[in-house]
Amino acid sequence: MLTPQIDTSRHMLPSRAAARTVRAYLADKYGADEGASLFEQAVYRFESYCNNDIIPFCGGKKSPFGAGLYNNMLLVAAWEVEPRKPSDEKFEELVYEVSFGRRGRMQMPAWFSGDNPRVMRLFTAVYKRFAATAHRRFEAGELGGYWDVQVNVSPTPGGVQMVSGRCPVKETLERLGLLRLLRPMCNTDYPNMATKNLTLVRPLLVAAGDDVCDMRIVGPGSELARTCPPYVDADGYIVNDIPEKYAYRRP
Repeated sequence: MLTPQIDTSRHMLPSRAAARTVRAYLADKYGADEGASLFEQAVYRFESYCNNDIIPFCGGKKSPFGAGLYNNMLLVAAWEVEPRKPSDEKFEELVYEVSFGRRGRMQMPAWFSGDNPRVMRLFTAVYKRFAATAHRRFEAGELGGYWDVQVNVSPTPGGVQMVSGRCPVKETLERLGLLRLLRPMCNTDYPNMATKNLTLVRPLLVAAGDDVCDMRIVGPGSELARTCPPYVDADGYIVNDIPEKYAYRRP
C-alpha cells in the first residue's frame, strides 16, 4: 500500500481502513489496473494537501479529531482525480464508511440507548474526559487553534452537549473550492448516532455559517428528540431548531 510522504509532526496519515475503502471503491468502479493508478494519483493529491498546507496545521497525531479529517481528505483527493464523479448518494455512502467503518452501520442492542440513564451517564463522562484533554491541548497550542471542546455549557435535558469551534474540514474544502463535498461529512453524523440508539440534535453548525458546532446527544424518547425534529436547510445541511431556553450562549 502506498504511504503518503508527509510531515507527520504536522499532519496525520489516513488510516489503513480508510485507504482500503478508497482503493477498493476505485478498483470496483474502474477495474484493477485503472483503479490502482487512480489510487496512486489520489495519494499524491493528498500529499499536496498536506505539503502545501491546504490542510491547516491542527495538531497532527495529537489532534483528537484528526483521524476523521485526514481519512475524509483522502476520499476528497480520490474524488478530485476521478474521471467520472460519483453521485451525491454514492459519495455520502463512501463518507460514512470512511468516517465510521463498516462497524459503524451495526445497530446497537436496544438496551444500549440514550434513554437508558446509565448509558447517558457513561456518554457524559466520556465526553467530559475528552473535552478536558482537548482543552489542555488547545491551550498548549497543540491543536492549531481548532477544536476547543466544551461539554454541557447549555441546558440539555436528558442528554449531553458538545460544543466546538472552527472547522479545518470546512477551511480545507473552501481552499479547494469543494464546499459541496462538506455536506455529507456533516450529515452522516445523524445516521451514525441512530445506529447507537441515540438522537443527534444540532442547532448550530460551523459548516452552515455558525460560530460553533453545537451537538446535543439525547435519547430517542427525550424531550429534545420529540420536539426538535431534524430538517434540511437551504444549503443541504441537516440541522435542528431548539427552544430558546436551551439555546447555546457563548460563555
